[in-house]
Amino acid sequence: MRHTWMLAVLLSVTATALPASAQTRAVVLAFEFIDEMHDPATREGDRSRLEKVNARFPEALRQCSTLTLLPPPKAVIELLESQIAYVHQCNGCAEDIAKAAGADIVLFTWVQKVSNLIINMNAEAQDAGGRPLDVRSVDMRGNTDASWLRAADALAKRLCERVK
Repeated sequence: MRHTWMLAVLLSVTATALPASAQTRAVVLAFEFIDEMHDPATREGDRSRLEKVNARFPEALRQCSTLTLLPPPKAVIELLESQIAYVHQCNGCAEDIAKAAGADIVLFTWVQKVSNLIINMNAEAQDAGGRPLDVRSVDMRGNTDASWLRAADALAKRLCERVK
């Protein structure tokens, strides 16, 4: 009984003594767009929504008290983009990205559009060694600015709940 109490005191002291810098350093990559519809009539609107989501998502992730967001290493990302169609399918590049950015985790993000009514927004977190930590997806119905922004907020919220 006495050892249990001492262990509880030790754990509570250790937990309160953690420095504020014990946050997880994360690189958030820009959303990639997988357009399975290939409709030229919606291309400009989709491009505009993607820009808005790429601005909104990191802001929404800043609500995570345990994450410190770092900028993606441009040189590494540009090299990957020149070699493969989608960076989130790079198969092992998280280690290079994390090392170049000084990050603990890398968040790969992409939007997959099947039709104007069926669209999903995805995020996969991998540690600096490339091991998957979490995968989240949000389905949205409707191809509007509001639905895309709501999906970005919901995806960020789900990731934040996971890392707390």
